[in-house]
Amino acid sequence: MSNGYSGLRSLGRWGRSKQLAKTSWGVLKQDPELLWLTVLGLVFAIVGLLIGGLIALIGGMAAASGTEGWWEPNGGVLFIAGFVGILLAGISNVFFHGALVHGALDRLSGGDPTVKSAIAGARGRFGLLVGWAIISVIFAMIMQAIRDRGGFIAGLFTWLAEAAWAVISFLVLPVIIVERKGPFASLKRSMQLLKETWGENLIGQVGIGLVGFVAALPGILVGGLIIWVGSAASIIPLVWLGVVLLVLWVLGVSLFFSALKSVYQAVLYRYATGNEVAEGFETLAIEEAFISKPKRGRRNR
Repeated sequence: MSNGYSGLRSLGRWGRSKQLAKTSWGVLKQDPELLWLTVLGLVFAIVGLLIGGLIALIGGMAAASGTEGWWEPNGGVLFIAGFVGILLAGISNVFFHGALVHGALDRLSGGDPTVKSAIAGARGRFGLLVGWAIISVIFAMIMQAIRDRGGFIAGLFTWLAEAAWAVISFLVLPVIIVERKGPFASLKRSMQLLKETWGENLIGQVGIGLVGFVAALPGILVGGLIIWVGSAASIIPLVWLGVVLLVLWVLGVSLFFSALKSVYQAVLYRYATGNEVAEGFETLAIEEAFISKPKRGRRNR
Protein backbone atom coordinates (compact mmCIF):
# COMPACT_ATOMS: atom_id res chain seq x y z
CA MET A 1 0.00 0.00 0.00
CA SER A 2 1.30 3.45 -0.83
CA ASN A 3 2.62 5.68 1.91
CA GLY A 4 3.40 9.37 2.01
CA TYR A 5 0.18 10.61 3.53
CA SER A 6 1.45 14.05 4.48
CA GLY A 7 0.16 15.71 1.32
CA LEU A 8 -3.33 14.35 1.79
CA ARG A 9 -3.39 15.15 5.49
CA SER A 10 -2.57 18.77 4.70
CA LEU A 11 -5.81 19.01 2.72
CA GLY A 12 -7.84 18.52 5.88
CA ARG A 13 -11.25 16.96 6.16
CA TRP A 14 -12.78 19.08 3.42
CA GLY A 15 -9.94 18.32 1.02
CA ARG A 16 -10.30 14.60 1.63
CA SER A 17 -14.03 14.86 0.98
CA LYS A 18 -13.36 16.52 -2.36
CA GLN A 19 -10.87 13.78 -3.22
CA LEU A 20 -13.42 11.08 -2.42
CA ALA A 21 -15.92 12.73 -4.73
CA LYS A 22 -13.30 12.87 -7.49
CA THR A 23 -12.32 9.22 -7.14
CA SER A 24 -15.94 8.10 -7.16
CA TRP A 25 -16.51 10.21 -10.24
CA GLY A 26 -13.68 8.27 -11.89
CA VAL A 27 -15.94 5.27 -12.44
CA LEU A 28 -19.01 7.31 -13.38
CA LYS A 29 -16.88 9.24 -15.88
CA GLN A 30 -16.08 5.98 -17.62
CA ASP A 31 -19.70 4.80 -17.53
CA PRO A 32 -21.94 7.89 -17.31
CA GLU A 33 -24.91 5.90 -18.58
CA LEU A 34 -25.07 4.22 -15.18
CA LEU A 35 -26.47 7.48 -13.84
CA TRP A 36 -29.73 6.55 -15.56
CA LEU A 37 -30.16 3.84 -12.94
CA THR A 38 -30.81 6.48 -10.29
CA VAL A 39 -33.34 8.14 -12.59
CA LEU A 40 -35.09 4.81 -13.15
CA GLY A 41 -35.08 4.21 -9.41
CA LEU A 42 -36.82 7.54 -8.84
CA VAL A 43 -39.38 6.92 -11.59
CA PHE A 44 -40.33 3.49 -10.30
CA ALA A 45 -40.39 4.78 -6.71
CA ILE A 46 -42.94 7.41 -7.78
CA VAL A 47 -44.94 4.70 -9.53
CA GLY A 48 -44.89 2.68 -6.30
CA LEU A 49 -46.19 5.63 -4.29
CA LEU A 50 -48.91 6.22 -6.88
CA ILE A 51 -49.97 2.59 -6.56
CA GLY A 52 -50.25 3.10 -2.81
CA GLY A 53 -52.36 6.21 -3.44
CA LEU A 54 -54.57 4.26 -5.83
CA ILE A 55 -55.15 1.58 -3.18
CA ALA A 56 -56.15 4.30 -0.71
CA LEU A 57 -58.52 5.83 -3.28
CA ILE A 58 -60.18 2.53 -4.18
CA GLY A 59 -60.43 1.48 -0.54
CA GLY A 60 -61.94 4.80 0.43
CA MET A 61 -64.45 4.71 -2.39
CA ALA A 62 -65.46 1.18 -1.41
CA ALA A 63 -65.92 2.26 2.21
CA ALA A 64 -68.08 5.19 1.09
CA SER A 65 -70.34 3.02 -1.06
CA GLY A 66 -73.98 3.58 -0.11
CA THR A 67 -73.23 6.77 1.83
CA GLU A 68 -73.32 10.44 0.88
CA GLY A 69 -69.57 10.70 0.73
CA TRP A 70 -67.48 9.54 -2.23
CA TRP A 71 -64.31 8.70 -0.27
CA GLU A 72 -64.24 7.59 3.35
CA PRO A 73 -61.06 5.58 4.01
CA ASN A 74 -60.56 4.10 7.47
CA GLY A 75 -57.27 3.88 9.31
CA GLY A 76 -56.65 0.31 8.19
CA VAL A 77 -57.01 1.17 4.52
CA LEU A 78 -54.68 4.15 4.83
CA PHE A 79 -52.08 2.09 6.70
CA ILE A 80 -52.12 -0.68 4.10
CA ALA A 81 -52.00 1.80 1.23
CA GLY A 82 -49.15 3.73 2.84
CA PHE A 83 -47.17 0.59 3.60
CA VAL A 84 -47.61 -0.77 0.07
CA GLY A 85 -46.60 2.54 -1.49
CA ILE A 86 -43.55 2.99 0.73
CA LEU A 87 -42.52 -0.64 0.30
CA LEU A 88 -42.72 -0.48 -3.49
CA ALA A 89 -40.73 2.76 -3.44
CA GLY A 90 -38.16 1.14 -1.14
CA ILE A 91 -37.83 -1.92 -3.38
CA SER A 92 -37.29 0.34 -6.37
CA ASN A 93 -34.62 2.33 -4.56
CA VAL A 94 -32.75 -0.75 -3.34
CA PHE A 95 -33.00 -2.60 -6.65
CA PHE A 96 -31.68 0.19 -8.86
CA HIS A 97 -28.94 1.17 -6.43
CA GLY A 98 -28.03 -2.50 -6.27
CA ALA A 99 -27.84 -2.42 -10.06
CA LEU A 100 -25.56 0.60 -9.89
CA VAL A 101 -23.31 -1.15 -7.39
CA HIS A 102 -23.20 -4.16 -9.73
CA GLY A 103 -22.22 -1.95 -12.64
CA ALA A 104 -19.52 -0.21 -10.61
CA LEU A 105 -18.10 -3.52 -9.41
CA ASP A 106 -18.10 -4.74 -13.01
CA ARG A 107 -16.07 -1.70 -14.06
CA LEU A 108 -13.69 -2.08 -11.11
CA SER A 109 -13.00 -5.69 -12.08
CA GLY A 110 -12.17 -4.69 -15.65
CA GLY A 111 -15.58 -5.14 -17.28
CA ASP A 112 -17.56 -2.76 -19.44
CA PRO A 113 -20.98 -2.40 -17.79
CA THR A 114 -24.14 -1.03 -19.37
CA VAL A 115 -27.52 -0.15 -17.90
CA LYS A 116 -28.86 -3.44 -19.25
CA SER A 117 -26.07 -5.56 -17.76
CA ALA A 118 -26.32 -3.77 -14.40
CA ILE A 119 -30.06 -4.36 -14.22
CA ALA A 120 -29.57 -7.98 -15.21
CA GLY A 121 -27.02 -8.40 -12.41
CA ALA A 122 -29.42 -6.94 -9.84
CA ARG A 123 -32.28 -9.05 -11.20
CA GLY A 124 -30.24 -12.15 -10.41
CA ARG A 125 -30.31 -11.07 -6.74
CA PHE A 126 -33.87 -9.75 -6.79
CA GLY A 127 -35.15 -11.80 -3.87
CA LEU A 128 -32.19 -10.81 -1.68
CA LEU A 129 -32.60 -7.13 -2.59
CA VAL A 130 -36.34 -7.25 -1.84
CA GLY A 131 -35.58 -8.79 1.55
CA TRP A 132 -33.19 -5.95 2.35
CA ALA A 133 -35.72 -3.38 1.12
CA ILE A 134 -38.37 -4.81 3.48
CA ILE A 135 -35.99 -4.60 6.44
CA SER A 136 -35.01 -1.03 5.53
CA VAL A 137 -38.63 0.08 5.16
CA ILE A 138 -39.68 -1.50 8.46
CA PHE A 139 -36.74 0.16 10.22
CA ALA A 140 -37.63 3.55 8.69
CA MET A 141 -41.29 3.18 9.68
CA ILE A 142 -40.37 2.28 13.26
CA MET A 143 -38.10 5.31 13.50
CA GLN A 144 -40.82 7.56 12.10
CA ALA A 145 -43.38 6.17 14.55
CA ILE A 146 -41.05 6.88 17.47
CA ARG A 147 -40.35 10.36 16.14
CA ASP A 148 -44.05 11.16 15.74
CA ARG A 149 -44.93 10.09 19.27
CA GLY A 150 -42.02 11.62 21.14
CA GLY A 151 -40.41 14.95 21.81
CA PHE A 152 -36.82 16.07 21.72
CA ILE A 153 -35.44 12.90 23.32
CA ALA A 154 -37.27 10.69 20.82
CA GLY A 155 -36.03 12.84 17.95
CA LEU A 156 -32.45 12.64 19.19
CA PHE A 157 -32.71 8.87 19.65
CA THR A 158 -34.05 8.31 16.13
CA TRP A 159 -31.39 10.59 14.64
CA LEU A 160 -28.63 8.63 16.36
CA ALA A 161 -30.24 5.30 15.44
CA GLU A 162 -30.58 6.27 11.79
CA ALA A 163 -26.99 7.53 11.68
CA ALA A 164 -25.75 4.26 13.19
CA TRP A 165 -27.89 2.30 10.72
CA ALA A 166 -26.39 4.18 7.79
CA VAL A 167 -22.90 3.34 9.05
CA ILE A 168 -23.33 -0.35 9.79
CA SER A 169 -25.37 -1.06 6.64
CA PHE A 170 -23.12 0.85 4.26
CA LEU A 171 -21.74 -2.26 2.56
CA VAL A 172 -24.90 -4.37 2.55
CA LEU A 173 -25.61 -3.84 -1.16
CA PRO A 174 -22.16 -4.87 -2.43
CA VAL A 175 -22.22 -7.87 -0.08
CA ILE A 176 -25.57 -8.94 -1.53
CA ILE A 177 -24.35 -8.40 -5.10
CA VAL A 178 -21.00 -10.18 -4.72
CA GLU A 179 -21.52 -12.73 -1.97
CA ARG A 180 -25.26 -13.36 -2.51
CA LYS A 181 -25.92 -13.42 1.23
CA GLY A 182 -29.35 -12.89 2.77
CA PRO A 183 -30.25 -9.49 4.22
CA PHE A 184 -29.37 -10.30 7.85
CA ALA A 185 -26.16 -12.10 6.90
CA SER A 186 -25.24 -9.17 4.64
CA LEU A 187 -25.82 -6.73 7.50
CA LYS A 188 -23.58 -8.81 9.75
CA ARG A 189 -20.92 -8.96 7.05
CA SER A 190 -21.15 -5.19 6.53
CA MET A 191 -20.58 -4.66 10.25
CA GLN A 192 -17.54 -6.94 10.14
CA LEU A 193 -16.03 -5.04 7.22
CA LEU A 194 -16.68 -1.73 8.95
CA LYS A 195 -14.93 -2.86 12.11
CA GLU A 196 -11.99 -4.45 10.34
CA THR A 197 -11.29 -1.86 7.68
CA TRP A 198 -12.93 1.46 8.29
CA GLY A 199 -12.51 1.89 12.01
CA GLU A 200 -15.02 4.21 13.60
CA ASN A 201 -14.62 7.32 11.52
CA LEU A 202 -16.76 7.29 8.39
CA ILE A 203 -15.56 10.53 6.88
CA GLY A 204 -16.36 9.33 3.39
CA GLN A 205 -20.12 9.40 3.82
CA VAL A 206 -20.01 12.78 5.51
CA GLY A 207 -17.70 14.10 2.80
CA ILE A 208 -19.96 13.05 -0.05
CA GLY A 209 -22.91 14.58 1.79
CA LEU A 210 -21.06 17.86 2.31
CA VAL A 211 -19.96 18.08 -1.30
CA GLY A 212 -23.52 17.32 -2.42
CA PHE A 213 -24.90 20.03 -0.14
CA VAL A 214 -22.45 22.59 -1.50
CA ALA A 215 -23.28 21.57 -5.07
CA ALA A 216 -26.99 22.08 -4.36
CA LEU A 217 -26.53 25.59 -2.93
CA PRO A 218 -26.21 27.49 -6.24
CA GLY A 219 -29.52 26.12 -7.51
CA ILE A 220 -31.20 26.80 -4.17
CA LEU A 221 -29.91 30.37 -4.04
CA VAL A 222 -30.65 31.22 -7.67
CA GLY A 223 -34.05 29.54 -7.66
CA GLY A 224 -34.94 31.11 -4.34
CA LEU A 225 -33.89 34.54 -5.60
CA ILE A 226 -36.02 34.18 -8.73
CA ILE A 227 -38.98 33.09 -6.61
CA TRP A 228 -38.50 36.07 -4.28
CA VAL A 229 -38.24 38.56 -7.14
CA GLY A 230 -41.28 37.06 -8.84
CA SER A 231 -43.31 37.17 -5.64
CA ALA A 232 -42.27 40.75 -4.87
CA ALA A 233 -43.20 41.86 -8.38
CA SER A 234 -46.34 39.66 -8.50
CA ILE A 235 -45.05 37.95 -11.65
CA ILE A 236 -46.45 34.42 -11.31
CA PRO A 237 -44.62 32.93 -14.36
CA LEU A 238 -41.34 34.10 -12.85
CA VAL A 239 -42.23 32.42 -9.57
CA TRP A 240 -42.92 29.15 -11.37
CA LEU A 241 -39.66 29.49 -13.29
CA GLY A 242 -37.80 29.77 -10.01
CA VAL A 243 -39.62 26.76 -8.57
CA VAL A 244 -38.85 24.64 -11.64
CA LEU A 245 -35.18 25.64 -11.67
CA LEU A 246 -34.79 24.98 -7.96
CA VAL A 247 -36.50 21.59 -8.08
CA LEU A 248 -34.62 20.40 -11.18
CA TRP A 249 -31.25 21.52 -9.83
CA VAL A 250 -31.70 19.94 -6.39
CA LEU A 251 -33.14 16.78 -7.93
CA GLY A 252 -30.26 16.47 -10.38
CA VAL A 253 -27.64 17.02 -7.67
CA SER A 254 -29.38 14.52 -5.38
CA LEU A 255 -29.47 11.84 -8.07
CA PHE A 256 -25.85 12.41 -9.02
CA PHE A 257 -24.50 12.21 -5.48
CA SER A 258 -26.74 9.26 -4.75
CA ALA A 259 -24.98 7.51 -7.62
CA LEU A 260 -21.60 8.60 -6.25
CA LYS A 261 -22.48 6.99 -2.93
CA SER A 262 -23.33 3.70 -4.63
CA VAL A 263 -20.05 3.73 -6.55
CA TYR A 264 -18.22 4.54 -3.35
CA GLN A 265 -19.83 1.52 -1.69
CA ALA A 266 -18.48 -0.66 -4.48
CA VAL A 267 -14.98 0.82 -4.22
CA LEU A 268 -14.81 0.45 -0.45
CA TYR A 269 -16.13 -3.11 -0.60
CA ARG A 270 -13.30 -4.09 -2.94
CA TYR A 271 -10.80 -2.37 -0.70
CA ALA A 272 -12.24 -3.91 2.47
CA THR A 273 -12.12 -7.41 1.01
CA GLY A 274 -8.50 -7.06 -0.10
CA ASN A 275 -9.05 -6.47 -3.82
CA GLU A 276 -6.99 -3.95 -5.72
CA VAL A 277 -8.52 -0.59 -6.42
CA ALA A 278 -9.01 -0.11 -10.14
CA GLU A 279 -7.17 2.44 -12.23
CA GLY A 280 -8.58 5.91 -11.74
CA PHE A 281 -9.01 5.48 -7.98
CA GLU A 282 -6.32 6.54 -5.58
CA THR A 283 -5.94 4.03 -2.76
CA LEU A 284 -4.09 6.65 -0.74
CA ALA A 285 -7.08 8.97 -0.69
CA ILE A 286 -9.53 6.25 0.24
CA GLU A 287 -7.38 4.82 2.99
CA GLU A 288 -6.57 8.16 4.58
CA ALA A 289 -10.12 9.44 4.45
CA PHE A 290 -11.38 6.62 6.58
CA ILE A 291 -8.55 6.87 9.14
CA SER A 292 -8.71 3.12 9.59
CA LYS A 293 -7.38 1.42 12.65
CA PRO A 294 -4.16 -0.54 12.05
CA LYS A 295 -4.87 -3.99 10.75
CA ARG A 296 -2.58 -6.99 10.75
CA GLY A 297 -0.60 -7.21 7.57
CA ARG A 298 -2.36 -4.28 5.95
CA ARG A 299 -0.82 -1.12 7.36
CA ASN A 300 2.68 0.29 7.61
CA ARG A 301 3.73 -1.21 4.34
